[in-house]
Amino acid sequence: MNPGKDRVIVASRGSKLALAQTRQATNLLSLSYPDIKFEIKVFQTSGDSSAEHNSAIVSEFPGVFVKEIEAALLRGEADLAVHSLKDMPLESDPSLEIAAVLPREDPRDALYTRDGARLKDMPAQSLIGTSSPRRLEQIKALRNDIQVKPIRGNVDTRIRKVEEGIYDGIVVALAGLKRLGLYDWHVCPFSVEEIVPAPGQGIIAIQGCSGSYPTKLAAKLNNRATWTCARAERAFLKAMGGGCASIIGAYAELSGSTIMLSVVAKVGSELVRLRCDGTARLPEVVAGRAAEKMLALSA
Repeated sequence: MNPGKDRVIVASRGSKLALAQTRQATNLLSLSYPDIKFEIKVFQTSGDSSAEHNSAIVSEFPGVFVKEIEAALLRGEADLAVHSLKDMPLESDPSLEIAAVLPREDPRDALYTRDGARLKDMPAQSLIGTSSPRRLEQIKALRNDIQVKPIRGNVDTRIRKVEEGIYDGIVVALAGLKRLGLYDWHVCPFSVEEIVPAPGQGIIAIQGCSGSYPTKLAAKLNNRATWTCARAERAFLKAMGGGCASIIGAYAELSGSTIMLSVVAKVGSELVRLRCDGTARLPEVVAGRAAEKMLALSA
């Protein structure tokens, strides 16, 4: 697409949550560029086709929710794409770039139950559903008398399994519940001290071909504070050699010119939590220090 064109194709997955996030991004783009039409085009990904069948397999392969969409960008079938940042692999085709990240939604994980119970108040042997190793290990650290088993399907499907009594509760990203209008009395958020979020959780990313006109348009939406935190979290994940199935959590916050990075990882049989502070100008350096400390413990 060249300057002067009045139509931009924005790629999205077809799930309710993906479309809600893509509409949020395209609405902001439309407000910034009222003379341009931003049109959503849905693409099926290998993650979508596998998610209902085996969530564990999906979680083991970083990029399964973005691979086909990135291919569409490279083929010119779309000008931009909207992703959940936590679904994006650490390395992508060098012809692509993250043009912008939007202001972060609440990054915390949350417990959804029929009666809005807190984890500490649930009866022993209650059954909690999650297919995330990161969530599983942190839940078991909080309550080792709780059963945790994998669960399949999108957010609506998982909630239905709670309402039908198949599970006593599920753990999901609070950002997704909020974006779908499902944050109500059934939901009890965990603090980031209880469950450290996944790197990039709650962040919407806009991706495009490097240097293209649509990518330059999207870049004007980039939230610098969110991007600084995302850089630290993803740098820690990379330094630890982790992917989306790893038992690794990372959450960064800014306080003035300081960035505070809270991390969790499995070291042997133990779940270890660390916190590193440093200058916000060098988020990767802070992440590297946190990774060095964590890896030293595993050594």
